[in-house]
Amino acid sequence: IANLKLVNVLKNPGITKKRKILSVQEGLLAIQFTLVVVSIIFALSIRSAQERVRDDSFRKLPPDIYVLGSIRDAGVPVEKVVANLSGVQRISPADYLPAYASTPNTMKVTTGGDAKISLPYASIDENFLDLFRLSLVAGTNLSRDGGAYGVLLNEAASKKLFPSIISAREIIGERFSNDTASFQVTGIVSDRSFHVHRVFPIIFLNSATPAGSLAIQLQPGADLENTGQMIRRSFAGYEPELYNYRERVLDSFDSGIAKFNRALTFLISVLILIACIGLFGIAGFHFEKNIKALSVRKIVGAGNIQLISSAARPLLKILLISIVSGVPLAFLVTMTIGRSIDKDLSVGLLNVFGGVLAVAVISGLVVISQTSRVIYIRPAAILKEG
Repeated sequence: IANLKLVNVLKNPGITKKRKILSVQEGLLAIQFTLVVVSIIFALSIRSAQERVRDDSFRKLPPDIYVLGSIRDAGVPVEKVVANLSGVQRISPADYLPAYASTPNTMKVTTGGDAKISLPYASIDENFLDLFRLSLVAGTNLSRDGGAYGVLLNEAASKKLFPSIISAREIIGERFSNDTASFQVTGIVSDRSFHVHRVFPIIFLNSATPAGSLAIQLQPGADLENTGQMIRRSFAGYEPELYNYRERVLDSFDSGIAKFNRALTFLISVLILIACIGLFGIAGFHFEKNIKALSVRKIVGAGNIQLISSAARPLLKILLISIVSGVPLAFLVTMTIGRSIDKDLSVGLLNVFGGVLAVAVISGLVVISQTSRVIYIRPAAILKEG
């Protein structure tokens, strides 16, 4: 009699027989909440990286640049007319805008051997670099007059075309060709000056082919609406799309990441829902299993907080195990899968704290919703039943 464990005696024998099944369910629940911890920390890390890219790159875009789209629809060259409008400071015809990831035009080029590589290219003029705040690491800008076969390369393109040459200055003056023309490198554009997170190789060249859009830098105090009206009056039947470059890029970036974040949020929500359903069931199971022991504790004077703490203790152990295992696993996932998405992705302490706090709050509400019933149990009636 002295060795009897009163709590075990008071437990429901029918439920105690299911201990093995309960252990398996608790293990699955721990795995589920570990995945929830990992997914929330991973999502917060991605969100932090997105905000960092937005602030570090796109907010540095020049605010006074406007783009006149579809200028070929005017039927006549618009560059000279727009350049002479009041309020216009500078223009630059361009098929490519530096904040976008790619250009639709490509050419096959060779540096003298038989092997050819395909590289994107864009037609620009001498104002392009200054207008979009791009800088050269070597060489000079394209020439206003002549220099039709002089080209600029960004650093990524120069390394791909001339892999054996380490110094950018040594590439100046080198030549390469396609099927119709030979080109000479006049300058190397810094990859760091581009307003994109990942820079792809690109060739910049002067071209007689009319560009598809026109970048316009307005003078300080010039009105965009007034400029648009003057352009419409200058070209009959031409309804141009004139928009702010930085605002359009930010809107496009926000729209793209919003779609990705919605899909990620949906996945995390499903994981949380499944885990909470499991936690809800096991919380109820533990409550019924320990209800007699809780009744005795209530009879001998345990307070409500003590009763809730006793009922929630086995569940809190499961959640603690999930958090302790989930945090290092989140670091591992971020350093492997995350780095394949973004090489600069990292797990910050704030993201870890946010993930742990979110799991603690969600699971805590579920646990309290079940264990708080202990306040309303009637010990005498429960002990009479058994």
